[in-house]
Amino acid sequence: MYATGLTSKKPNPEIEKQVLKLYNQGCSDVKIAGIVGVTSPTISIWRKKRGLPYNKRGILTADEKKTCLKLYKQGKSDGEISRVSGIALHMIYRWRHNAGLSANVGIYSYGVSYKKALPPEQHEDARCFLRAIKALKDNGCKNIDLDMLREVYQRVREM
Repeated sequence: MYATGLTSKKPNPEIEKQVLKLYNQGCSDVKIAGIVGVTSPTISIWRKKRGLPYNKRGILTADEKKTCLKLYKQGKSDGEISRVSGIALHMIYRWRHNAGLSANVGIYSYGVSYKKALPPEQHEDARCFLRAIKALKDNGCKNIDLDMLREVYQRVREM
């Protein structure tokens, strides 16, 4: 879909219908643009031509909260919840804070993610563990058994 489907003299009625539906659901210009496949300025121009105000998102819908809680219980960080759900990071933070939930701490390194809250004294062990996994992946290991991982972990700890 091209931007001209919304801002041209003869807009595409199907695209316009979809955009209006998303707008009425409370979606922001950025979210609408991502769904429809145009830029957010295109949505902004379309909205302003119709005298529609910007949708300010201040609260999550019940479905969005349910999705966030499900992802949170899976150990996802705020950033991951945001990426998966398409909800702005600041809204995830606000939802979690208002729900009285602590942040899921994730140590991310070398393209491998470890999703368990750890006290600071265990962070170095986690980093060594991640380096061991990366070393195995870099050497083409697809099926990593526990003994192999232990062996590489010990070598990494000694470095």
